[in-house]
Amino acid sequence: MKFDSKEMNLFLREFNPYVYKYYGKNVVEIPPELLADIINEEKNMQLGFSKISSEKIVDVYRLTDTVYSDSEHTSEYSALYSEVQEKFIRKFVGIEGLDELYQPLFFVFEWMMHLEYNPEHYSYSYYRDHFVHQVRNMYEMFMLLSDENLEILDSCITYFENDESFLAKKVHKVIEDELVQKKSMPNMQNVTTNETKDETKRRIYRYFLLSSAVVTSLVHDIGYAIQFLNKNIKRMQSVLPISNYFFGLQSRLTEIYIILQDSLLFQTIGHKEIKRKVEKGDHGAISACILLLKYYTNGNIFSLDAMQKMVIELSALTIYDHTLEYRMNDENNGALRYQNVFTDNPFSFLFRICDDIEEWDRVYFDITKQSNFLVCDKCKTIIHKYKNKRGANSEYACCCSQVGYNMNAFKYDRLARVRVCEEVSFRKINIKTNGTGYAIHFKYHLSKLLQASAYNPDFARKRAKGIIEVKKALFAQRDFGPVYVGGFISGNPIAIKTEIMMLFLKNEAYDLYEKSINSLEGKKIQEGVKKCFNNNCFSKVINTFLSGQEIKARSVIMLLRSNLQFYANMAVFVGYLRKTKSLVDDESLDKIVNIILGQGSYSSAALRSLVANCVKQATYYVSQDDFFEDKFKYKESYMKMYGDSELDARAIESYIKGDLYDWVRMRCQTAKNDEVNDEMKKKGINATDCKLDFYSDYYIFSQLYNEVNESAKN
Repeated sequence: MKFDSKEMNLFLREFNPYVYKYYGKNVVEIPPELLADIINEEKNMQLGFSKISSEKIVDVYRLTDTVYSDSEHTSEYSALYSEVQEKFIRKFVGIEGLDELYQPLFFVFEWMMHLEYNPEHYSYSYYRDHFVHQVRNMYEMFMLLSDENLEILDSCITYFENDESFLAKKVHKVIEDELVQKKSMPNMQNVTTNETKDETKRRIYRYFLLSSAVVTSLVHDIGYAIQFLNKNIKRMQSVLPISNYFFGLQSRLTEIYIILQDSLLFQTIGHKEIKRKVEKGDHGAISACILLLKYYTNGNIFSLDAMQKMVIELSALTIYDHTLEYRMNDENNGALRYQNVFTDNPFSFLFRICDDIEEWDRVYFDITKQSNFLVCDKCKTIIHKYKNKRGANSEYACCCSQVGYNMNAFKYDRLARVRVCEEVSFRKINIKTNGTGYAIHFKYHLSKLLQASAYNPDFARKRAKGIIEVKKALFAQRDFGPVYVGGFISGNPIAIKTEIMMLFLKNEAYDLYEKSINSLEGKKIQEGVKKCFNNNCFSKVINTFLSGQEIKARSVIMLLRSNLQFYANMAVFVGYLRKTKSLVDDESLDKIVNIILGQGSYSSAALRSLVANCVKQATYYVSQDDFFEDKFKYKESYMKMYGDSELDARAIESYIKGDLYDWVRMRCQTAKNDEVNDEMKKKGINATDCKLDFYSDYYIFSQLYNEVNESAKN
């Protein structure tokens, strides 16, 4: 299965809460009279909810429009809020009060958190959407628990039926009681006339776990607002020490404990550890307490039937667990519960995985000084600011001498809403040796990833770090099966362009590409790289592509042809390293970079660093087949694959913001401009050596990727 916004929106629109509650799917043949009985009975259970007002819908629209300034997403998110409130909270779960915890006013705090400045790091905070994210988590949980082929629902049921833990026994008793009393599912006896007891029990478990998934997903991040406010109150105290007179800062954790001491969370975890996490500002612990306090402070928890009460209790425990760190425990870290383990609680484990893989179409807010990516219609290169043009920092130009001037009188930063991941797939794999496993694949839009590297050189490294944490969490889970996590991500522009070229060659000249890789086998690495970079066998494919781009500047065509040939050779060499898993030490790496860039090339230390990183990353590649063959053999490389951990973001920034594009633009103008020619000679720069900058081939690579992407969809 794959997770993306298109599939989710379709699911939300077609979701039938009453049918899904009893049958676990939207489309099923039900006798009309039975369906009518189900609907009437279920409607009677939702009488305590107030109708969603038109003013509320308008409110949601205006809030989302302010945050996203995007009519398409504003309409989508407004509809999403209505569907979640009406179908999932009111009709499917039906626990009064939940609608008050999922509110669009969270966007107000989201906006403040987007713009938060971090004084400890002298930078803006790294913040991403959490309001829509919670709905996507809910969708993921529904898909994974409802897919019979994955057998995840059965794993959860087996745990609650057979495990001797306090949690499992509590849940098991609730399910057994519901089987007899049918308070949460009053139509069960009409639906299950020809079923065995175990089949009926499975229906109840499915509804119970899906209801818990709704509550857990839609509430698990609401603690961020309190975390944010507490953090800023503490900062206010450091600025104005007397500010504590104006804020209610006295601790009420003892009062919280007294109210919640009988809850499943406090009985399972213990007061001391919850207190420690709340005091640290852990948003998972805070969110869990908010959910429980909503029902315990007014005594409403005792008016719920047993299964509804357990939905709240299990959701709170899962919300608490979702911020456990991925690390092994030691006697110094003080935590008793330090990571989610499948055999300890498969539901919490599953939710944490869903939370971490929800990258698809997620918005990251980034404040940047990067200029817009404007493309010259004639030469198809970026119109960008000159740095070395006689100090005229407001002069903009492309590679064919089209010049413009920035007349803006005011300095500004730009708020970018960065969406890079297109989809995430989750598949069950039959392993050749024995058994089954799972494969999770992140598909990033490489053209957008390339632009993101210019907006925030550290963006990809942070996302890659998150993916590595998922790998660690899944690597040694007992009774779940091996899980391979793949998908290309990097902030290295050289590596991104190489990956795009690799996909293009596989799409347009697969046999020639494979033949080129195979021709390097049996050679020493330095021999192989020399052969690789003396190869122009892809010139026909490159020329055909360039001829369709309508570039009206001959010097630019020559530049782009040279750049594309370079990346074609890089794609072959990287493909060879991935296939052979050749090891490259630092001394060899330096020699390889010299061969790749050539002795006479105008290259900076930053460019050399990026090329070296691209080569090094290729040696860490572990395919899905390799992983399932022997994951322990490849563990070290697998954990480093696409990690960017060995790449300094400053190298990316230096490469992108350096003066190489200035010299590339001058190179394209030397034939008709004696003044430019003289300026380059004074600097001792050979025009033909100026290449491989970030901007001149940016548009061409975006077109390359778009062509590959469209071809894959068709």
